[in-house]
Amino acid sequence: MESAAKILAAVFVSIVVGLLFRFWIGWAAYASVATGAVFGIGFLVIAATLGEDAQASDAAWREQAGDLVVSTAFERVPLPLDDRETGGSGET
Repeated sequence: MESAAKILAAVFVSIVVGLLFRFWIGWAAYASVATGAVFGIGFLVIAATLGEDAQASDAAWREQAGDLVVSTAFERVPLPLDDRETGGSGET
């Protein structure tokens, strides 16, 4: 979906939702317009997040993330001393 089509779809969603809330549910005009705008912006954000080509963006991410090291083993991390070991004083 191209950018212009995304914007037109978001405007369409805004209008439909605004009219739905205004005439079917009977909300005030300002509340209907605000609700339609929120739905339209949400639609636009989701459409923009999905991107033009999901497979191409996934391949680009994998190409750039190739140098990342992923550790699958659990590492032992030293924890701070428990109060019982210090007698409650907090000193080591």
